[in-house]
Parts: sequence; C-alpha cells; structure tokens
Amino acid sequence: MRSRLVKKSLIYRAFSGFVLVAASLLANVVYGQMSTPGQFQVGESGAATYTIPIQLPPGVGGMEPKLSLNYSSQAGNGLLGVGWSLGGLGGISRCPRTMAQDGVRGGVNYDLNDRYCLDGQRLIAVNGTDGGNGTEYRTERESYAKIVSFGSVGNGPAWFKVWTKAGQIMSYGDSPDSRIEAAGKSEIKIWALSKIEDTKSNRLKINYLKDSANADFYPIRIDYSSNSTSGAGAASAVTFQYENRPDVNPVYQAGARSANVVRLKSVSTLGATNQVIAVYQISYGLSPLNGVSRIESVQNCDGSLNNCLPKINFTWTTSSPSTGFTAPASGNWITNIGSPVGTVKLLDLNGDGRTDLMTSLGNGNWNVCLATGENSFNCGTWYSNIAASAQNVLVLDLNGDGRADMMTPVGGGYWNVCLSTGSGFDCSTWYSNNGASAANTSVADVNGDGRGDMLTPVGNGYWNVCISGGTSFGCATWYTNIGASAANTVVVDLNGDGKSDLMTPLGDGNWNVCLSNGDGFTCSTWYSSNAASVPATRFDS
Repeated sequence: MRSRLVKKSLIYRAFSGFVLVAASLLANVVYGQMSTPGQFQVGESGAATYTIPIQLPPGVGGMEPKLSLNYSSQAGNGLLGVGWSLGGLGGISRCPRTMAQDGVRGGVNYDLNDRYCLDGQRLIAVNGTDGGNGTEYRTERESYAKIVSFGSVGNGPAWFKVWTKAGQIMSYGDSPDSRIEAAGKSEIKIWALSKIEDTKSNRLKINYLKDSANADFYPIRIDYSSNSTSGAGAASAVTFQYENRPDVNPVYQAGARSANVVRLKSVSTLGATNQVIAVYQISYGLSPLNGVSRIESVQNCDGSLNNCLPKINFTWTTSSPSTGFTAPASGNWITNIGSPVGTVKLLDLNGDGRTDLMTSLGNGNWNVCLATGENSFNCGTWYSNIAASAQNVLVLDLNGDGRADMMTPVGGGYWNVCLSTGSGFDCSTWYSNNGASAANTSVADVNGDGRGDMLTPVGNGYWNVCISGGTSFGCATWYTNIGASAANTVVVDLNGDGKSDLMTPLGDGNWNVCLSNGDGFTCSTWYSSNAASVPATRFDS
C-alpha cells in the first residue's frame, strides 16, 4: 500500500511541476466504464507521461496500427497542442553530426554533411556513405534492424526501407505524400512511415496530406489488413480529422520555415465497408498565459456519436511563471573573462541552445566561453579578422545554422563577416549598399527565412534593407512612414508570422507600426495604454 501511495505522489509532483494536474485526471477517469483507460508513468528523463491507447479492430496476422495519444511534460506544442503527440507513426529525419560519432559538431543544413535519425535514433552507416543509394545503416542503440537508403533527391536519399528483427518490412518516404520537402528546397527533410508488410504479405498503408506552403504534413488515413499476394483489399481503416488552430508558431531550420496550422480534432475507426465504428473526439482550450492549444478532454463515442463513454478531462495549471533563479543555474560560474559587462556579448556560438560569452582581446582575437550547462564555461581563443570592440560588432545568425555570427563595417559598403563553425570563425567580406555604422543598423529577419538581415534608415521614411542569402546580401530600399533612427525603433515580430516588424512611439500611447510582408512594409498607427518610449534594451543587440 505504501509503495502505491509513493508512486502516486511522485506522479502528482512530476505533473504539477510542469503543467498538468494528475489528481484531476484520476478523478475523471471512470475505469469501470472505460474501455480505453489511460496510463501514468514517470519516464527515465523525469518526464511525467500519460498514454491513451486508441482501440482498433484487429488486423490479419496482427497487422494493425498501434496508435495512441501520448502526453509528456517535456514535450512542446505540436499537432495535438502542448505536451501531446500521436504515437504509433514514425519517420526518418535529418539530424546533425556529433562529436562522438563524427568527430565534429554540425547542424542540419540540407547538404551532404547531414546525418539521419530513425524516430530520434541516430543511424550509423555500416556499408556505404551517409545518404547514398544502397547505403546500409544500423541504429546507434542496437535494435537489430537493417536500414537501407535508396535513390537520390537533392542532397539526400529518395526513400528508406527497414527490415526489423520481428520480420516486418517498413518503408519510409516511398510515396510522394510521405516525402516532406523543406520549404523552398528540393531536399527532403522527413521521410514518413508509409507502409508496413509482414512475411505473409499482410500490409498496412499510411496516407498523408502534405501542406507544402508550410512544409508540414499530417496522416489522413491508414488502411490495413490488405494482402499483396492474394490481392485482398484492406478490411479496416483509421481516418484523422483536423481543425484550424489559432496558435500557429513557425519554426526554422537552416533557413527553411515550417509551421503547423492545424490540430487533430478526432480519430475514427472504420470497418470493411467504410462504416464508422468509433470516434475519439478531442476538445481544446487555449492557455491564458501564452495562448497555446491545450487538450481539455478526450471522449470515445460510437460511429453515430450518440453513445459515448465518459470523457477523460484534463485540468491545467494557470499560475503565472515564477521568477528568479534556481540551482544549479544560480551561483558563481568561472570564466577567464575579466572585462566589464558592457563589453561582453551574450550569444549562442555553437548552436546548443545555451548562452555563451564573448569579448574582444584585440588584433582579431576573441575570448570565447562556451556554456556547458553545468555551472561552468569552456573558454578559449577564437581568431577572426574583426579587430573591433564588442560594441562595434553586430551579432546575428547570417546563414540560419542556429549559430550566432558576427559582422562589422569596413567602409564603402563592405562588411567583415565571420560565420561561427561552432569551434571557430570562418571570415570573409560581404558587400552591401549599406555604409552605415553598426550603431545605426538594426538586426532583423524581415522575410522569415531564419537568417539575420540588416536595416538602416536613410531618411524620409526610407530604410535600406539587406537580406542575407546565407553567403551574401541582397539589398533594396523599403519605404515606411518611420523616419526615426535605428536607436529609436523597436524591431519585433508583432503578428507572429516569423517576419520582423518595426515600431516607434508617436506619443500619447500611439505607435507607428510597420508590418513586414517579406518584400516591404505596411504601416499604420496602433494605440497602447502604455505611453512609454522605446525601451533601453534593444531587441537587435
């Protein structure tokens, strides 16, 4: 009895420490009436998890999808809102090189240096080169599966096939709808699971809807219990229904944009004549803190929706985030940087998501301290051909690899650009028609491609806009009704479209707002009850 109480207490603390109150779930699950009760667990990483299995008609020879709705307190905002995901499907995606496996730390750049991961597990090439036609792989953690890449599309394979130790043959990306290209590129970013077949030729086929405009995809139908030898058609199916979501949040990888614009509304199971047998209905609310989608209930009904099992209701915490530092983040971290705070740049130089420190030593040498996340920094000297002080350097990600780069003007419209490799700088000269100083130049991403651009006012409402292409600038003049200097202008994404906008105060609570459409600005006046001036902390520094 004591062990059961301890387990329940641990689960409650894990959930309440993140976002979900487990006690509410326990109170709303009527196990005596539920055919699909959920299950709590605390994972190895400390995440609180909850799983709702989706019950399906059995397939021939056990060939049916194993689907579930999965919650993790460590998961982000996805197809089922924050924390939730659809389990039972999978895919192969591009992943970065690592020091342990490759001897170098890299990013995902949609080139031949990318590596591949199966459901998050790194694939290790054992015969052939990564991404090559006919290359054989194994998983980093041995699963006794044989994985082979086939064909070629851009800088990568066309599709993959996996032979499991259970005798199943799984295909990834062998149909057009299961190959998901990166936005604006021919390269494939995800090879989704498209087909499973067993040794008796029993087959399962997954169909997807591709949202090419947003570089995203969603499963729409799974047909199973067909047989490729006998010619028997699918006896059962699962379909997925979606609704538009209000909390669209674009993300970028190597300059490629993607966005999830829908959320899963229901899952339906179908019989041999496409008759709907059961429907799992999902209801959402929005967080009052940040507006993200959150599942409020899941209910299993029959095909008519007239007879339903009791809902599983979810109650979320709504308290404001706490402020302050907690161990081990707080305390003294040792560096070899003795410079004043004002001369130190805060940035992420190696793309690991941690904030690093950098200050100039003079003569092109920079003292760089990379945060380890464990109360310490790893410090060393990086050389660049930028001898300016930190105050005269712009910091931005010019090539969209997730690592902060730096640049400084050298005159005549030329800029000295140093791209971070994660362990040093690779420097060259880029030309723009912008001859301004760093102090009068704002850093932005005006076209939403994940690469940093430059904006400089040239007078009478005109701004010189230089858009980074990853290796050079393309400059043009954009008109606004903002005639202020860069120092008096806030750069911020006001409408959540991933593009940087401009705003400057007019007085009496009015703000001049110019929204970027990627090719120019559209300006209007917005009112705020806060009549404050531009804050001292700049968004672009």
